[in-house]
Amino acid sequence: MIPAIKPGAKLVIGLGDSFTQGVGSWPREVWAQYNGNIDTLKIPEEIYDQMYDNAWVKQLCDNYLTDYIPINLGCLGTGNRSAVKNLYLHPGLKLENASEVIVVYMLTGMERFDFVNQTLPEHNHFYTMWPNPWDKNTTNKKLWEAYAESIWSEIFVCAETLLNIREAEMICKANKWKLVIASAFDIRITKEYFIKELGDHRMDLINSIPWDKFIYPENKRSFMELLLHLEGRPELALGGFYDYCKNLKMPTQFVTPCAHPSQNGHNVIAKYIYKHLVSQGLLYS
Repeated sequence: MIPAIKPGAKLVIGLGDSFTQGVGSWPREVWAQYNGNIDTLKIPEEIYDQMYDNAWVKQLCDNYLTDYIPINLGCLGTGNRSAVKNLYLHPGLKLENASEVIVVYMLTGMERFDFVNQTLPEHNHFYTMWPNPWDKNTTNKKLWEAYAESIWSEIFVCAETLLNIREAEMICKANKWKLVIASAFDIRITKEYFIKELGDHRMDLINSIPWDKFIYPENKRSFMELLLHLEGRPELALGGFYDYCKNLKMPTQFVTPCAHPSQNGHNVIAKYIYKHLVSQGLLYS
């Protein structure tokens, strides 16, 4: 899904997890073909590319930034640590050929933690875990348990997230790229939350974050919170949206049975990212 970059090209790079990759963004008629049940861990090959075609990264370029090339580095299940490091691991991109690069870092859940995959395969460069594995028989079960019991804490995930953001900023600053940051679904990623969890003694790190580069659409803490507000179910942003979505038989206007943005939801995300780019003067005339 990564095109050749010709000299002088202008790029939009999307970093993130399945929310960025476009999982769930299939049209309603595709969902209907599968009776509203598409296994996101075993996506049928015949509809795989449609994710990228409908994702906000491409919608942003198709509908607003028509002279930019979309580069979607979203990866199902990944965490924020691997998302930013994926900028290093696609040498075929030839980003040095680009005349302008906009990086949109769509943060995922802070509890996810990534290790470089042992064999560093061409795809899925990282192995990601959560403090509570969904599958008790998962590969590397002991590693999941050790993370939950000996590593994970709210302070740990807050510090990791802030350091990942700093890394994204340093990469972009070094390459003279533009950076935009938003949260996909985690409503904790705010300055106020980090102050509460880390306390005043880490204000140096908190204040070093480029908060002016964050998008909080309509003052919502995440894009999923915005979509749930448009859905008429704002209370679900606190965490109940997964149960709500998994009971859906078909996508609604904004969300899907797999708890991702619908095709129209991705259009909404693209619109608000574009509005932010314009309001911050990040587009050349």
